[in-house]
Amino acid sequence: MDAMNSTGPRLTQPQPWTVDLGIEGESLPLHSHAAYVWETDREFADAVRFLEAGLRGTDHCVMFGHEEANEAVSEILRERGFDVEGLRARRRLIVLGGSTSGDVILNTIAAAFEQAIADGAPLIRLLGNIGWGHQGWPGDKDLLAFEAKVTDAAKQFPCVVVCMYDVRALSGLIVQHGAFETHPLIVQGQSVRENPYYVPADIFLERLEAIAADISGRRRTEEALRKSEERFKNLFERSRTLLEINNAVISNLTQEALFHAVAQALRRVVPLDRTAIFLHDPKKDVLRLFVLESFLPSAYFTVGLEMPPGESHVGWVFQNQRSLLRRDLEREREYAMEDRAFADGVRSYVIVPLVARGKAVGVLAAASTLAHRYSEEDAEFLQEVANQVALAIENMKAYEEIAALKARLERENVYLQEEIRREYNFDEMVGSSRALMEVLGRIQKVAPTDATVLIFGETGTGKELIARALHNRSGRRDRPLVKVNCGAISAGLVESELFGHVKGAFTGALERRVGRFELANGGTLFLDEVGELPPETQVKLLRVLQEQEFEPVGSSQTMRATLKRRCGPAVFAQTSSIA
Repeated sequence: MDAMNSTGPRLTQPQPWTVDLGIEGESLPLHSHAAYVWETDREFADAVRFLEAGLRGTDHCVMFGHEEANEAVSEILRERGFDVEGLRARRRLIVLGGSTSGDVILNTIAAAFEQAIADGAPLIRLLGNIGWGHQGWPGDKDLLAFEAKVTDAAKQFPCVVVCMYDVRALSGLIVQHGAFETHPLIVQGQSVRENPYYVPADIFLERLEAIAADISGRRRTEEALRKSEERFKNLFERSRTLLEINNAVISNLTQEALFHAVAQALRRVVPLDRTAIFLHDPKKDVLRLFVLESFLPSAYFTVGLEMPPGESHVGWVFQNQRSLLRRDLEREREYAMEDRAFADGVRSYVIVPLVARGKAVGVLAAASTLAHRYSEEDAEFLQEVANQVALAIENMKAYEEIAALKARLERENVYLQEEIRREYNFDEMVGSSRALMEVLGRIQKVAPTDATVLIFGETGTGKELIARALHNRSGRRDRPLVKVNCGAISAGLVESELFGHVKGAFTGALERRVGRFELANGGTLFLDEVGELPPETQVKLLRVLQEQEFEPVGSSQTMRATLKRRCGPAVFAQTSSIA
């Protein structure tokens, strides 16, 4: 505003007391700041006559507004025969673009005024399209204060200011509180009239402060009411979602179907671009990404991803059983996994623990591509959801364990029923020879161990009785003794018989078959006539003994055999000649 207060060079020629407005029979006093109200394109074109009157004489003209408005005025002048480009080159016409700062506009106008006076302009005409300013300035208060400053500044230069108001673009607030109070005169249509509500600038600014305070108070009240309504609606929607999720939990869905239903329900009340559930695997002590629903492509965050609990933000939530809220991931990153999430486009997230009966079983995460998307209230709501999901997971695990145990017992029962018919009692082994006593002594020594036993003997010498005696005197006697006559199995089915097969592994494999190694889990496996196995099968059998693992036919999933520590020993028998 310092530039506005400068008077600039003084003119020697006398200044007019009135200025031709461009409307027949109408003029304005010098230093006027008038308001021109227009509602149609025709009225907009009429306002340009104010500039046209100055350009036909010796006045300098200045106009400012957004680019669209400036070009519209320039086009009208061209249609009326003016060389707009030539006038601008000679600085008879100065065109100023809009700015978001009212003070910047005032300083720019002041500089243009001083330059025009220095060039010998007897009078300056300023045409401003004020309606545009509402798009960039913060509020009504700034616009009205700007008008007051223009009124005061006009007194410092031989000029007339006409501000064009597009009534359709003005807010009701501006019209109600008198956008034209800073203008003594109002131009409307083909007439000029006094503004009956005109108030001098100093008094106007005082009233403006009171008006602004009143507006601010009412707006705060309205905003508080709006937020209250939104909060009530949000609480209602979230409550309805929790009923919905509870129904999914008690519907005996599979884990995948349950988590999908939870994600769909959450998306209606919580903004998210990615939701995931990590479950803890106690055997490997890792958190595994179990289910993922995401609109963000990622080569890293995929189902099956595993991470140690102590090396990630997910692990922190799991170990501490506390929620973690990141409002702006660009500034709040501590773990390498957070860098990967940020690279995928995640900017905020909230993670809550899955806790059932005081024990953490995993975590539930929601993420967004926008920063500051989640609040503490969102974390609390997600924790309520997580509590229901965690309980459902525990119930599912218990059900699966019971179902697996039941299926195993049924398989063992079928096998044992078959074996009962061929059962021989160890006590039926009658004899007192030195050789038999030595064998029985060895049985007593090796039975309590997990050692693998090889039994030699001719056909009919009682190799199976020895195997049964070993089993009955071992710690595995409450588990089954599984017998396999290797010489009686066809070469094409021997692997399926020993290791099992999956459904569809070969023609006729209509369902999954449990192999003898899996069936003997916790008990003893007796392989009779083991030397009759095909060489390639013996190689795989050696792998089981050395690596303690095998793969069912048609499956790529490796299964553990743990023959020595868990399943107990394998007992092998082979017919041999006695030297």
